[in-house]
Amino acid sequence: MDSEICDFFKFAEKTGEEKYQKKVLPNVLGQLFDETIENPREFFKKKMEDPMAAMTFFLNWSFIRGRNDELSLFYARCAIEAIKDVSGSNGINLYRFLSNNKINIILEKFQEKVCDMSKKEKGKEYKTNEKDISLLKSTFEKFKDTKDANYNAVKFLKQKIKNEGINAAYDWLISIIEIGDKIAGCILRDIIWLYGLEKVMKSKKDKEALTPVDTWVRQIIEDLYDKEKLSKNEIKNKIIEGCNNCDTSLIAVNQGIWYIGSHSWNIIKELLKI
Repeated sequence: MDSEICDFFKFAEKTGEEKYQKKVLPNVLGQLFDETIENPREFFKKKMEDPMAAMTFFLNWSFIRGRNDELSLFYARCAIEAIKDVSGSNGINLYRFLSNNKINIILEKFQEKVCDMSKKEKGKEYKTNEKDISLLKSTFEKFKDTKDANYNAVKFLKQKIKNEGINAAYDWLISIIEIGDKIAGCILRDIIWLYGLEKVMKSKKDKEALTPVDTWVRQIIEDLYDKEKLSKNEIKNKIIEGCNNCDTSLIAVNQGIWYIGSHSWNIIKELLKI
């Protein structure tokens, strides 16, 4: 493999470890990173013991589809506030007494939250769409499966990964309406990092499930490999092969490639000290 390509993979790995894991992942986990935290991984593992924190992580990723990231996180926050209003601050009552009637109450509250919070924070009224409602309704139905994990989505998926393997967790995720390969891969990739489960990656299929491909990842990998037009699976395989040949972490490289693509100007400013 060309040394230039390995140089990039090592740069992407470092970016994933220094930028994504310390600045982006905390935001997805529902909290801004505090530089005074000595061990962020342990800190956020402890946070994820709370079912509502786990739900925040899950919905923050699930809503990232078709909208820019800032707006997606706004919709996720509206959903989380709706859950808290109906079930209490920790969200446990939502799942212990889950019923279709209660789901409908939360869906109505979610639509109210989007309207009210958008007028207050954005200065104009936003609306929900059918995909938003389908995602939430399907999520609540599937989360009945998480009872043995105290209705904690992250704990449930961690256990499923350990007991049944990565692809069992992947299949469970993509059975939720509006969650596809990319979002499932992002959720599992970050859980694998959070709990240090890299050794669970045993097969090529496992690695493919943990290699989400979005616009940024596609553009960078196609540019890196002579501007070839590649299919999603070809891009996944290029990343997996590159990590194997360059002795880099698949998790950190994928996180880093996304960060490089979506924050390119910030990276340039840091390099040039602008």
